Amino acid sequence: MGKIYLIFTMWLVQINVIWASSNTCGRTATINHREVVIDTSTTKKGEGLRFYLDRDEEAKKWLDIYQKKSSPKWYNAAMGTLGTSLMLYGLIRPGSFSEGHGSSNKLVLLSSGISVLIVNYLVLRVLRSRNETLLLRSIEEYNKRNLPKIYFYPFKDHLRGEQVSKDLGVSIGIIKEF
Repeated sequence: MGKIYLIFTMWLVQINVIWASSNTCGRTATINHREVVIDTSTTKKGEGLRFYLDRDEEAKKWLDIYQKKSSPKWYNAAMGTLGTSLMLYGLIRPGSFSEGHGSSNKLVLLSSGISVLIVNYLVLRVLRSRNETLLLRSIEEYNKRNLPKIYFYPFKDHLRGEQVSKDLGVSIGIIKEF
């Protein structure tokens, strides 16, 4: 039973690493028939569009809100640390999975750690997807009053030209083409 939890834990870690690396590196917008990287090497998301969005006060306001809300939060780090600690303690604690009572049982510690990590992951995903609407709002405000237009399709597969969501979960979005 312990091997199943270890395999599941390693799978969760691998999925998180793959998602985190692919989520920020490939986001681009098209401006004047050129691809512009949205998330540059700086720590702020959306910084690649700042040069354009600073021209419009309303767009700049929404970009600033987006960047403020997308910065790392202490409670996500605390929940991740707590979940990982519970899992590791459950794995390295001496004894078998069947012995022990109450909260000292290895199975309870592993299950609690995995549950905390799953809840933390889901909360983080919901907050990030809600925050992306702020970036879209900023781009819309810029495009209303300025040239060149910014074309950003966060849910579009550029190879096939279809609307696709590569994220886990359910989402509904309205994409407005200019």
